[in-house]
Amino acid sequence: MRIVPTLQLVPGMIVAEDVLSLDQEFVLEKGTRLTDAMITRLDLYGVLSVAIQKDSASTADKQA
Repeated sequence: MRIVPTLQLVPGMIVAEDVLSLDQEFVLEKGTRLTDAMITRLDLYGVLSVAIQKDSASTADKQA
């Protein structure tokens, strides 16, 4: 697992932990594969960084 700033997220990355907003609202579930729309949603909720599964980051880089 690694922590990735929201602005550096790319579609295809897999969330390693549940994501909560600054107000502790549930945003994304652990195991979710990110899409462009989800990354935009994270930004709108003010999420600054996300725990990403280590192996999914390299897979997403290859897809980009």
